[in-house]
Amino acid sequence: MLRTWFAPLSALMLLLCLTCPARAADEASPVQQDEKLPAADALKVNAGTAEGRKTPTEVVASAIKAAKDGKMDVLKGLWTKDNQQYLDNESYYKGQDIKSIDAVAVVLASFDAAKLKEFAQNTIGNYAIIMHNTESTGMRLIRTVYEKKNWCLRDYWIDEYLRDYSAGLKETREAIEAGGAKLKERLDTYETDTLDLLSGVQDGVDPYDLLAKRLKKATTSDGAPRLFLNFWSSELAYWFTNSKAGEKESKDNFLVLRSDVRYDWQEKTYSSDSKIVIGSTAQFAKRTGGKFKEWVNDYPPYEPDEEKDGGGK
Repeated sequence: MLRTWFAPLSALMLLLCLTCPARAADEASPVQQDEKLPAADALKVNAGTAEGRKTPTEVVASAIKAAKDGKMDVLKGLWTKDNQQYLDNESYYKGQDIKSIDAVAVVLASFDAAKLKEFAQNTIGNYAIIMHNTESTGMRLIRTVYEKKNWCLRDYWIDEYLRDYSAGLKETREAIEAGGAKLKERLDTYETDTLDLLSGVQDGVDPYDLLAKRLKKATTSDGAPRLFLNFWSSELAYWFTNSKAGEKESKDNFLVLRSDVRYDWQEKTYSSDSKIVIGSTAQFAKRTGGKFKEWVNDYPPYEPDEEKDGGGK
């Protein structure tokens, strides 16, 4: 039985009652095979080999333990090889100039390894995100990648561990229900310029009200939306599936929100907020499969031939 995406994903996820634009099928432009959206059951996570790094959840749990125990050498070894070099760079955390690894360790040590949830992100099996979602921390998402047959932490910058992806969801929901100026507040100015240009073109028609209707249109889903964190940025895509969509409607729809971290220099505290990203949402609607592949880096990794590169005899 179909349910609206108000169905519980988590207590905080109930605050977000948004949908992405419905998309008519483009029969005149056949989709190339490699541009098709993969089936949800095609998403996977590769198996690692080393103890504590066999799964994305394991490597994050190992990082939390190392941070709690103060074992910085162990913690450092859990990152990708290329990014380990940046962990000793200076970072700024709550008024202190400290190393990046020390700042991240403070945050990881506050996490509960028993409250981690894993989300596969692509069909290659080399990218996954781990959610830590509690009332005190909010919804944190940690990127992990598969490197040399083991799972590793990817991000070394403190902001990526402080970012609360649930912040601003309640306000965004209310803005979409209200439309008009309220919705405009949940968009960045670089995206509102075009909509402002349309204001007043036709009496009684507010472009933000039209956008709100579009965002509310596809409100049914077979279950809770799936989460997909952009491989390179803080934009989070929500994937909705409605198996009973009409013939000219897309069964798969995406809505994109971007999370920002703010720092109060006087209070020395961090906060987060999220806004709707119309550009990315529209790109998903236009070329769903291709955008998805780019979003989660769903491409075979480059693995040089050791024989050709002189690495083996």
